[in-house]
Amino acid sequence: MLRIFPFIWVECRRLYVFQIKHVGDENFKRGDVYLSNHPKAGGSHLPDLTVITPVFISDDSKTPDFFLANRGHHSDIGGLCPGSMPPHSTHLEQEGVVFISFKLVSEGHLNEKELKDILNAPCNIPGCSSASKYCRQFG
Repeated sequence: MLRIFPFIWVECRRLYVFQIKHVGDENFKRGDVYLSNHPKAGGSHLPDLTVITPVFISDDSKTPDFFLANRGHHSDIGGLCPGSMPPHSTHLEQEGVVFISFKLVSEGHLNEKELKDILNAPCNIPGCSSASKYCRQFG
């Protein structure tokens, strides 16, 4: 359990279990950091982005000894409208950018290009982030 505010508790075990099954225990490396907000992966809703870090205690560890997680709420992540869960959305992607098990940092190196590609993807969904498309078109 994770205490976010004095009155809000979040169960995080599902986050770790999903990542272990999805990534594979033996595929986590020192310096890796994963980003997730997908409800299937233990997220509550898309604006709650969770950063998950595998921790290796000894140099001999082949698999993580435990995981650390930090969840932060963001007011807008590029959906049909600011916030989340627009009442007229029909697909999860219309609510904003989706990360199910994105490797944000790979062995200590930020995956900046891949992150930018994902963050720019909502403009390819009809109705999402039209302003971004027009900014690129007209400069």
